[in-house]
Amino acid sequence: MLSAQDEGLSQVLVEERVRAPYSIDELLDAVNRILALGQQSPVTVRTLRFYIGQGVVARPIGSPKFARYGYEHLLMLLGARMLQDRGSKLDAIATEVQEIRRGRFDRYEQMIAEWLQQRAPRAAPFVRESPAHYEASPSPAMLGHAVTRIKISPNTTVEVALGSDLADELTRAAEALQNLADSAKKPR
Repeated sequence: MLSAQDEGLSQVLVEERVRAPYSIDELLDAVNRILALGQQSPVTVRTLRFYIGQGVVARPIGSPKFARYGYEHLLMLLGARMLQDRGSKLDAIATEVQEIRRGRFDRYEQMIAEWLQQRAPRAAPFVRESPAHYEASPSPAMLGHAVTRIKISPNTTVEVALGSDLADELTRAAEALQNLADSAKKPR
């Protein structure tokens, strides 16, 4: 039986179905957001192209300039990373992910969610904020709520529910982040 967090991760995967098809940048963004949930390193364009060349991930649809990637490409990439993390060799991974090419997504969605759950941090040990450019852009939240996503550093993003007073919510977030930073500095 899946935990609530596993179910949340499964839901994130299922919701990606509606976002497909993807450009290469959109695919990598989606894959890397999901991998980040389990503290996994990001996939690069070079890795994607290597996997395609080795037959692990299917070729995109369309010409190279207008190539589109479907939900199955997302699952193949995540599945390949999961199987690689578990010690599988490339030829075994290519054979295993064939199930995804046949449209059998449910099993992989569950396996990937469980794999990421096992790697997800139990509690965030501390929060770091480095000065960076601040940009706000509307986007759908990972679990389907409308938010404004604000990137505050290369590795930190804050999401504020649409309809909320942005200035008030950012003030509350700043206070909460300061409290987290203070508690992280205290010896345990």
